[in-house]
Amino acid sequence: MFDTIYYDTLQFADYKFLMAVSDKGLVYLDIISDEVANVTTFFAKYKETIVPVYNSKKVAPYKTQLVEYLQGKRQAFDMAIDFGERGTSFQQEVWQELLKVPFGESSSYSLLAEAVGRPQATRAVGTAVGKNPIPIIVPCHRILRKDGGIGGYAGGVPLKYRLLAIEGISCK
Repeated sequence: MFDTIYYDTLQFADYKFLMAVSDKGLVYLDIISDEVANVTTFFAKYKETIVPVYNSKKVAPYKTQLVEYLQGKRQAFDMAIDFGERGTSFQQEVWQELLKVPFGESSSYSLLAEAVGRPQATRAVGTAVGKNPIPIIVPCHRILRKDGGIGGYAGGVPLKYRLLAIEGISCK
């Protein structure tokens, strides 16, 4: 069986984003170069067979909220998120914990590891954060190193700095 995933792109400042949604909610957000290849490759990692369909109308409400956030006009998202069965149960637990880090606040990989009940699993938490399929909306950019350093970011460190600046979060 094939699942239909609707996608569209968004150009904002220096970035081009790909957003993909199912009938249940947002499933994927990425900085892109080739939209169809990116969405198909993403789902192939999870052994899902999808039919990517360009549909700006389905994606529009999600794009609107992302633009409002990037413009500094939105502090919370009220969109449905669909992780489906993507990621391990541990990764999904970490992603759910990311949703609890409020706008304008940061946390660390070690605090996140404690929050999921695995205080010795800081590196595993970092890996799970890096595999977050819906960055910005699921705010992995709010996770910093224990010493307050920026850490990494799948979308690139300059974008992470920009997102933190939108929220008034400073880091080393």
